[in-house]
Amino acid sequence: MAFIVLIPFAVSADHPLLLVHGFFTRSFGTGMCWDDANETKLASWAGIQSNLVQTGEYSNGGIINMDRLECPRASTKPPVYRFTYYKTCYEEKNAIEEYTKRLSEAIDFAKNCSQTRKVDLVAHSLGGIIARNYLEEGGDKSVNKVVFVATPHEGISFFPMIIGMPACILGKLSPFCPAEINEINSNSEIMKRLKSHKKLSVKAYTIKSSSDILIPREGPDSIESELSFSVDCNHDDIFRPRYCPKGYEAVVESLKS
Repeated sequence: MAFIVLIPFAVSADHPLLLVHGFFTRSFGTGMCWDDANETKLASWAGIQSNLVQTGEYSNGGIINMDRLECPRASTKPPVYRFTYYKTCYEEKNAIEEYTKRLSEAIDFAKNCSQTRKVDLVAHSLGGIIARNYLEEGGDKSVNKVVFVATPHEGISFFPMIIGMPACILGKLSPFCPAEINEINSNSEIMKRLKSHKKLSVKAYTIKSSSDILIPREGPDSIESELSFSVDCNHDDIFRPRYCPKGYEAVVESLKS
């Protein structure tokens, strides 16, 4: 039976919170995702969402599914949402831009439901790049703070990703390689643009893993941040209360600061 670890930290929550997942690797390539891709990524955030609700600072906003938008039950506490930018699978081109549009729609939805001007974000891995792109495209007016978790701010090299995505062995030449894998490469145009801005226009916090084989060690520190944390957990579990309590504590510390 699964259990929830309650970490006794109080979060002073004034804004809706969106939890943004990272890249889903358990697939065979573009258009060939497993049906449970979204459910798997969304489930990874269930523990942190449950903890934040049980500690009393947030209400449960459930899941933001872009195919069905329905405001959560009214509460005196701001809602914490799990959000997915995927629909059925990957985009064949301009993936980060498309996912950024969906994040923008989700943020507008959260703001409208709570009648607030801004939201907070906790974004993992590729989700952090999507969040940065949203901020660069004018979204900073709608974000109070963002917590980057194991986000490759300098991009990633080709070799680590093909371990989890063999379909990308030929890079751009492969018809089965998701567009975001090529777009998140350290030499891509979108990453060059994002890397040119080290200081963001909102409060930023970074959490990295000291044993992460996917994200360069310098990546999470390559932007100016209010606080930076390093924990010894693997890339996919770094924010999960049950598997990485230190990472979860770092998320909470960032949210309450």
